[in-house]
Amino acid sequence: MGIRNKEIKPLSFINTSDWRETNEELLGTRDKYKLINPKEESKTFMLKLSKEGAPFEFWSEVIASKYGQMLGIKVTNYEVGYRLGEIQQIGSLCYFEFNEKTNFFYHGTHILNHFCKEFEELSKNSKISKKGDELLSHSFQDIKNALTLIEKSRLLDSFFKMFIFDALIGNTDRHTDNWAILSANRNIKLISDLEKKFSDPEIGKKIDNPDKNINSALIMMVVLLLFSLIAIHYLDDKNQKKKHKGNRSIKKDNKPKDGRWSMCNLYDSSSSLGWRESEEAIIRILNKENGIENYINKGLQEIKWESSKLSHFDFLCKVREKYKRRMDKIIHEIIQRYETIQVENFVDSIDMDLPLEFENYKLSSSRKEFIKKQLMARMENLKKIVKWESSQKQ
Repeated sequence: MGIRNKEIKPLSFINTSDWRETNEELLGTRDKYKLINPKEESKTFMLKLSKEGAPFEFWSEVIASKYGQMLGIKVTNYEVGYRLGEIQQIGSLCYFEFNEKTNFFYHGTHILNHFCKEFEELSKNSKISKKGDELLSHSFQDIKNALTLIEKSRLLDSFFKMFIFDALIGNTDRHTDNWAILSANRNIKLISDLEKKFSDPEIGKKIDNPDKNINSALIMMVVLLLFSLIAIHYLDDKNQKKKHKGNRSIKKDNKPKDGRWSMCNLYDSSSSLGWRESEEAIIRILNKENGIENYINKGLQEIKWESSKLSHFDFLCKVREKYKRRMDKIIHEIIQRYETIQVENFVDSIDMDLPLEFENYKLSSSRKEFIKKQLMARMENLKKIVKWESSQKQ
């Protein structure tokens, strides 16, 4: 039985002129506002404007959001929000989906600061690589090691979907503040008790060599297991069961249950779909032979493979070499949800209901064509990775 196709959700244009702005300072390279709708005081929203010189950036975030949802990927929902008055503003609008009272939000930076030597927290809200050459640079191996140490390797599937999504939209900005993990229990510590035993004794000191600590942990676990087997050998059956049961209970209490951890819905995907290309550059790409494919191949995945940055699809191939079965399952599910006609219709009509005050933000026919051709070509590249045949959809 095939996977049911998802429809692209209609886009809303929301007037936030009378919404209350909070005084909370928000970080990032784009101007943004945290807003509260007076009709829904319990909900908080964020309005993000485009960067200077790239007025259509917010469209990329909105299109990526709706497209990802169509493909069955957990992406934060973005609508178009605007404010009227002396200064008119328009951008992408999202609802803060996670509840701070019931979830604890761990940025990638927060997680990797514990496990990777080159990461260092300079202040509460400002992090930078010790190397000084690239802000928040990290690799797939960093992520994998961190998930292994907190015993959450099962979350890798969510990262696989993130890598695929970034390739399908050409996102070049998936740095460590642009992904996060949620814990459903605020009292759960990020580092498990087991990992703490192998960290430096100085409070707050980071682990310099994750692989070394993993090996040490495995050795210690083997030793403990041998001692346990020897002890069990000299105990009667009744005491064996009691001791075994007691040990299991202690272990369960000391570490988070699987259900308490999840990948946060993907967010901040605006650096995609040719967001900063000028009209002139777009026309040149469209008119050039193999222009779209060449443009796609130039884009790099922000997350490195070991120490190298690769193109999005080369990166996917590297991950697939290590996790072929898991990757292929996810890729096939995504391909089965894709419908070219839906994508084309959505992009063509996306600015149909744009308020008259923001006519200058309408997408030109050439930009729409550029976006559509990118999305279609990238999907074809994904199909090539698994040698997808159209007959498989049947």
